[in-house]
Amino acid sequence: MKKKIILTLIIFSSFYINAVELTISLPGIYTLGQSILSTPTGADSIININVSDVIFDLGGYVVAQNNATANVDGIVINSGLNDVVIQNGIIRNVTSEGILVNQACSRISVKNIYFENCASRGIAFTGAAGVNQIRDSEIKNCRFFSCANGASADSVLLLTNTIYSQVSDCIIANTAGTATLSLLNLASCTGCDFKGLTLQNNSGTTLDMVTLTSCATNVFTNLIARSNSATGLLTGLDFSSSDSNVFNNCDLIFNRSTANQFIGFNVVSTSDSNVFNQCRVSSCIGGTNCVGFNFNASVQQTLIDCLVTDNSATAAAARCIGYLFTNANFCTMLRCLASYNSSTASLGIGLVLEGTGNTNNAFINCLFNRNVGSSAANSRGVTLTVGANNLFTRNIAFNNNTTAANQLLGVAAGSVTTPGAPATSNLAAVTAAWTNMAIGS
Repeated sequence: MKKKIILTLIIFSSFYINAVELTISLPGIYTLGQSILSTPTGADSIININVSDVIFDLGGYVVAQNNATANVDGIVINSGLNDVVIQNGIIRNVTSEGILVNQACSRISVKNIYFENCASRGIAFTGAAGVNQIRDSEIKNCRFFSCANGASADSVLLLTNTIYSQVSDCIIANTAGTATLSLLNLASCTGCDFKGLTLQNNSGTTLDMVTLTSCATNVFTNLIARSNSATGLLTGLDFSSSDSNVFNNCDLIFNRSTANQFIGFNVVSTSDSNVFNQCRVSSCIGGTNCVGFNFNASVQQTLIDCLVTDNSATAAAARCIGYLFTNANFCTMLRCLASYNSSTASLGIGLVLEGTGNTNNAFINCLFNRNVGSSAANSRGVTLTVGANNLFTRNIAFNNNTTAANQLLGVAAGSVTTPGAPATSNLAAVTAAWTNMAIGS
């Protein structure tokens, strides 16, 4: 019987060394004995792992670049490796990626690592299609501070062609992007879990907090994005051709675009069959338009117990809309709320359906109240411009305007009861179980 030999080494490097600083080419357990401060003379990696079955423990020490040489990675895991663990330390000041994982790797674990000022990306999982995907890996309890600040940076945390992996209990903070930037960038990710993520105090010109491109069957739980800002377009979760993903308890709060749109959940380009459960967009500001959930040319979106509250748009002709459906089909909203969304210069509306393709959508047991535009005529609970076979039942639109007429604008009159203000009338006048209520102030 063959025995597997585990090699355990404590690595004491000289304090100043040149890239490639350390190559791990034998399986084993490796622990740093002191920090590595690298002064590379050319593009390379400070640490290179080219063998499977490795535990690399930084021991609480720092791996850092001490000059401005371009395109230097902190730690690189070569293609096709399995069972590699990197844990317990700090990666600082590299001019490219903090950790780069190449294609066809499996069971890669990055745990308890702080990434500080990694100019290009903090972590990049760069899988490829088919057998070259990155599989069954994890990123856990990592912190990304002031990463992706370089001129060519595109994302803080990048996962490409990654399957059945997990990202949990991570923070991305204090990034100041110089162009178009995504904090969490996912492309062709399938069956992955994202839990306990915090994205806060990041800024950029054009900023996506989370980007999903061709992603399917992923689950997001307990994601919070707060106090992020952009001068251009600011998007919370931006979807393109991404289907059957589930979002539980995802909150976007106190985010602001100073001179462009803010969109909380932007579901476009034939992204279908996604589920949003107990998700919230609150206290966000758009310099032009502000939209909580935007569904454009999408099918079978499901929203359950979602909230869009206290958001605002400030520029001339800027709309503030809780839920916007444009050419969307077979979508369902159940027990959702749009409240206190306001525009100082245009429309403030809880729910808008526009575009000729809005058909066969269902809105059940929702509340739209105190959405305030620039005038009484611009303050509405629901606006349905065109569309067919859309179901509205047991919804309430209250106090979006001084009269009942604009509470559920465009909803079929036969499905709406308009009792007077509660101060003067009895809601018992609504007798049918399916009736919507439109109540003026």
